[in-house]
Parts: sequence; C-alpha cells; structure tokens
Amino acid sequence: GRNLRTFRYLCYGGHGGKIDISLISDNCVHLESLAISGNCLISGQDFGSQRNALFPQLTDLHINTHAFIPFTIWSRIFQSCLALAQLEMTNCEGLWDDSLAQLLATHPHSLASLVRLSIRGGHRGDVALTERSVALLKTRCSLLTQLGDCFTWS
Repeated sequence: GRNLRTFRYLCYGGHGGKIDISLISDNCVHLESLAISGNCLISGQDFGSQRNALFPQLTDLHINTHAFIPFTIWSRIFQSCLALAQLEMTNCEGLWDDSLAQLLATHPHSLASLVRLSIRGGHRGDVALTERSVALLKTRCSLLTQLGDCFTWS
C-alpha cells in the first residue's frame, strides 16, 4: 500500500458496506488519486490527527456513498488535503454555509488548490449550500474552473 499512487475501492456488501477510510489513510499515505464508493464511510478516532499526515499528495478524490459523509471525515479532508485539485463527493453531514465559512476561516489553505468541485445530493435541495457558499468558494479557490451539481444545493 505504501507505494500506491491510485486506489479505487467499491464496497456495497461485506461489513455492511462500511468503508473505513482510516485503514486507507494509514496504509496508502502516498495516494495521489482515491475513489471510494459504498454504503457508508467510517473512520477511527485518530483519522487526520496531527501525528498522522492525511494524504499529503492527494490531488484527486471521489467519494460516493448512500449515507451522509460524516462531519469528522469531510472536515478533516478539507482541512488536511491541501493538494486537492479535484473533489467530488456525495452529501456531507453538517455541511452548510456556516460550517463551510468557519472551516475556511480557521484553515486559510483549505481547498485553495481546487480546480473542480462537485458536492451532490440525490434530489433538489439535498445539499444545504447556497449562493453564499459559491461566493466563499470563488474567493478561496482562485483556480476553480468547475463547480458541479449545484442543482441539488439549497
């Protein structure tokens, strides 16, 4: 795992379809591209802690789950994966205008390298982000050329 640069993982069956992103981050620290698809994403308590560098070379991340992506996972990814250029995710627990604004204010380099961002829900209004978040992202992400699936945003 330590030499892997790209990892694609699909799990809708065993272990209840739960994918532990901590196992991936602990064993595949040099990933540049990660795609995860399954029922739900979980993590250990020390996921993204200061003593464990969280995907320092990751530029391309795709997460597709049926359940909300837990706050502890998406927020640590946003805070720690500073090389991210492409980020595609399904709906995230606790992600709304205020939580995004607070995260960006307290982590000045977070999401700054993004070129492409898509956060999607299943139906119109599922993602609790509005034009305020678009403005925040426009200010922070000077390289951003694609902002996708705003149809499912509030």
